[in-house]
Amino acid sequence: MKGHRLFASFGFILPKSDNKEMHPAIVVEDYEEWRYLPEYYDWQHTDSEQTLFGYTPNEILKELLGNNIDVLTD
Repeated sequence: MKGHRLFASFGFILPKSDNKEMHPAIVVEDYEEWRYLPEYYDWQHTDSEQTLFGYTPNEILKELLGNNIDVLTD
């Protein structure tokens, strides 16, 4: 493959940002006490209302996830 361009970047390179938002880590010791709730896009503790991430996707992402992903059906 000598002389052929196998890999190339596309798009553009963004400048490095100094504003890196750091989120505190949550260590889960007993993973069996958490369940994933797709309607909230998060994990919830089975004994309390505590969520693991507290992330709420915007409407565009919700639409993409809900309408544009192939799902295997029986």
